[in-house]
Amino acid sequence: MSANASRPSTRQDILELLKRRGRQTVDELSSALGITPMGVRQHLAVLEKDGLVSTASVRRGMGRPSYLYALTERALELFPRNYQALASSMLADLTDNEGPEIVKRLFERRARRLEKGYLERLDGKALRERVAELARILESNGNMASWAELDPDTFVIQEHNCGILGVAREFPEACREELTLFERVLQAEVVREQTQAGGGNECKYLIRRRGH
Repeated sequence: MSANASRPSTRQDILELLKRRGRQTVDELSSALGITPMGVRQHLAVLEKDGLVSTASVRRGMGRPSYLYALTERALELFPRNYQALASSMLADLTDNEGPEIVKRLFERRARRLEKGYLERLDGKALRERVAELARILESNGNMASWAELDPDTFVIQEHNCGILGVAREFPEACREELTLFERVLQAEVVREQTQAGGGNECKYLIRRRGH
């Protein structure tokens, strides 16, 4: 294997070491990985540029300060987390103990909170700009969203990723409230043509100007 081919795996090894051991110096990483300090610095420079590693100087004794490297919040998201299983389990317990209405109300409250933030960015815009801005919000939330104009009165929004897919598969209220949320913030007729929770490759919404 070439040196270039080994670089991504070495960076992954650095991230895993920082996850397991916490903040580390270049020398500590060098010793653990069996590569030169210069090699470690080259990998750390790339990881810092990518926003995955941060550095802080600390003084140990009378000598020059040491530089400690640590994972950023962005890097922590690369490691597996079981949020969806936890959320689904808690919602299932609520349903068993309080009845299905409590889950419905929870999703309604979540949608209302989102609506307030969305309207701060959408208010006062024409429908085309509302659709474009909503797609930008969804994209920034990790939904891999895109939009298109079919004609001056008709648009489509597609979400290629669902951050709560596991929850939505068990609790369809999540999808229903998203549809209602889009209708309210876009002030338009919205038809959901496909969902990932329902087995589709994307969540697809057809948007029409009211009265057309």
